[in-house]
Amino acid sequence: MDSNKKAKTARVLGYICLVVGTVNLALVVLDPTEAELPLLVTGLSAFTIGIFMVALGRKKPPPVD
Repeated sequence: MDSNKKAKTARVLGYICLVVGTVNLALVVLDPTEAELPLLVTGLSAFTIGIFMVALGRKKPPPVD
């Protein structure tokens, strides 16, 4: 797998994590239930990982010699 394909995969996975994190956080805000803490932790974790994945996917690869 070349570096461009790895970067594209990282961006796609990052966007998926961002969506999942946003949905979890929205569920915590809109429908507070007894599962509030696990959803909050999962939402924050997925959102944070998504930000890192998108940032790493946008980083320019090192030049090939």
